[in-house]
Amino acid sequence: KREEEEEEEEEEEEEEEEEEEEEEEAEETEKYIFREIDDVPGLKVNGENINNLSYADDTVLVAESENDLQNLVTIIEEKSEQYGLMMNTKKTKVMVISKTEPPKVNIKVKGKCIEQIEQFKYLGQLITTDARSDDEIKSRITITESAFTKLFHILTSKRVGLLIRLRVMKCFVWSPFLYASETWTK
Repeated sequence: KREEEEEEEEEEEEEEEEEEEEEEEAEETEKYIFREIDDVPGLKVNGENINNLSYADDTVLVAESENDLQNLVTIIEEKSEQYGLMMNTKKTKVMVISKTEPPKVNIKVKGKCIEQIEQFKYLGQLITTDARSDDEIKSRITITESAFTKLFHILTSKRVGLLIRLRVMKCFVWSPFLYASETWTK
């Protein structure tokens, strides 16, 4: 029985090592794919071209025109296929940010039009087509009210020292409210 357990542990370790190797290989492949779009136009920010924002397995492509965005998508689609990877069309969305009514766009992956959305969350921050922060601020206020309500008994307790109450307030009430507030717009 002990030998069986040891064999199972060894098999599990081997599987974990294989998964880690596959993840590392996927990361390297992703880096190569995204190097291919370095020169494709995106947005100019402080004189620098930005056409994608990546964090973990989430990527946002950024372009000033429908043609530039389609070009980015096509290059990534083609390079991905060279490595046996496929873009997940169900998870892929397109959004136009505009001060006026955003135009409808036809960005295609594998010949299919990608769904156009009006808002999405990226790294916990709500991004909307009008680039305003009203909904995000309302959401942060709701989160803050909830945190304050849950901690009210601690924040008002005379048995908890003032310094501790201030730290709790800063950590669990103010921090979630102010998260990414530097990006808020009027």
